[in-house]
Amino acid sequence: MGNSKEEIEDKKKIKKELKDKDLGDIILGLICFIVASGIFGYIGYIFCKGNQLDTQRGMVFWALYPIGLALLNAMNMEGKLCYIVYTIGYIIIVQYIPAFAGIIILFLIILIFLTSFIVILKRDRTAEVDKIYKERQNKSIIYTTYTPKSYYMPQTVWKEKRTFEETKKYECERCFKEITEEEYDLYDGMCEECFDESHFDFNGKLREDYWNY
Repeated sequence: MGNSKEEIEDKKKIKKELKDKDLGDIILGLICFIVASGIFGYIGYIFCKGNQLDTQRGMVFWALYPIGLALLNAMNMEGKLCYIVYTIGYIIIVQYIPAFAGIIILFLIILIFLTSFIVILKRDRTAEVDKIYKERQNKSIIYTTYTPKSYYMPQTVWKEKRTFEETKKYECERCFKEITEEEYDLYDGMCEECFDESHFDFNGKLREDYWNY
């Protein structure tokens, strides 16, 4: 049996939502990388210029420094000790790497971002879309079965309860005669005659043990 038009439209929307989310994440990552690399690159330039060092080398390797921090966070290796060890190791390693190698690394990082864009656009999301669609359908069934007015009581039970409240009749618990709601509340669930008989004797005095009657 083919999918309905509504189902196809819903799945298209879900696919677009997933694609937009992935693109948003990669764009955010790219913006953070550019900003962080620009800031550190500028710091490296100022530092190297003030200490009469190679400014090009300083800019390149200072710009690459945030990449390592991002990798540490991605691997859940956070903490002052990890950052200190990474920083010391990075400073030692870059002393033996020529500046053009850093430029190549920057180029490769940009290439990775571009490749990620292509992968996101071409990714097959059929299984993921089907899973999300089924989850939303299940939630939709739950929400239509329950209603806020029923205080999370199933809709069918709420209707039965409401119907009973509207049509229920009151009976005397002693003689089973039909009485009004007012009498039921006023005479402890009994009619006026049964209430008098159970609470008062023939002389009109209140019975001490009226609950036995």
